[in-house]
Amino acid sequence: MIQVVTAVNRAYLKASTDSNDIYNTDDIYNCQYQYFGLNQGGTITILFLLVLAFVSCLAYIRDENDNFDWKLTAGFIVVTALPVLNVLTDFVYVTQMLFAHINLFALAVVFLLIHGFLFFKFLLLRGIRAKFWILPMPHYFFFETYNNGYKFLYTGVMGIPFVIINLPVLLPVLFMGYVLYTMKSMSIIRVYKKWVYFYSGVFNDHDRTDRATEFTNNMVIDSHILNASIHEESIFESLPMFVIELINNIIVLEKAIAYAYLPVTVCALNILSGVYHIFYYRIYRKINIVDIPIKIDVMGVVLINMNEVIENRIKTINSSGIHKPDGESGVEMSLTSSISRIVDLEKSITDMDKNNDKKFTEITERLSLLEKSRLV
Repeated sequence: MIQVVTAVNRAYLKASTDSNDIYNTDDIYNCQYQYFGLNQGGTITILFLLVLAFVSCLAYIRDENDNFDWKLTAGFIVVTALPVLNVLTDFVYVTQMLFAHINLFALAVVFLLIHGFLFFKFLLLRGIRAKFWILPMPHYFFFETYNNGYKFLYTGVMGIPFVIINLPVLLPVLFMGYVLYTMKSMSIIRVYKKWVYFYSGVFNDHDRTDRATEFTNNMVIDSHILNASIHEESIFESLPMFVIELINNIIVLEKAIAYAYLPVTVCALNILSGVYHIFYYRIYRKINIVDIPIKIDVMGVVLINMNEVIENRIKTINSSGIHKPDGESGVEMSLTSSISRIVDLEKSITDMDKNNDKKFTEITERLSLLEKSRLV
């Protein structure tokens, strides 16, 4: 398919004066380059839809009175601007640039779509399972525990017909989730909850904001999803794409053009940001990537502050005597975050009616997952 698409577009490139000025003309005529085949109109349309999806999700950033929170929205845009721009510029590069070799082209497509694999990892770690809206899968195809490969194999094989039947619903919802995760909008809690309901049919009441507690930015933006998505992108997309784009530009370009070197620049900036966070927070301060604090203020006006919850947890732990007051290390931050969540869940279990088996099981499973995450 790639060969057919590239052959059609080479005919256009041969007749293009601009292309002859930019690329090595002999190689174009000899059909040495690979090309994605999406015209500029198609690229611009997809870019517009991606940006529209991102902007639309900002409407779900609300304050404690359910009003649009412009400060938090501005802070969220600042935090996500570079990684989102990285995705958009890489997309333009892959769809509009010639590639020196089919292998370079294939690698660029793989690393551009790497968010798909990261998205499925996100679903797996959070235990989010698809609901078959058209034809549900009978309960006797599932096991209470999956402690060996045969059980996974049995459920997987028996579920194939149900997956095929439900594809008309599953595919659009999964693609929507992939776009939201790639564009960092999945970290907006209201967006996340709505998508999870469409995908799994579950709306978790335990995630509802308790208006009796002090309202914080963490009730609007999930810093764990945001941090994970941003830093995964810097490692699994920006780094390889920087190398691929730089090598390709050196080979195929006879002169520098903006849309060829802008993606390289954005990738480099994203890599530097990721390296700084990894060395300073993960290695030096021993803070887990998902717990990295996020705070932006402009001339004294705080736009976004994801430090509040972590700071309050540290104060709570220190006052309890578990840690010394002067020990605000990264280990304490990470441990405090996990302990606080576990304590909250234990309290929920204690106060819950034990006869409600369904809720009891759900809270117990969440507690188990949080305990495991603390040990990672």
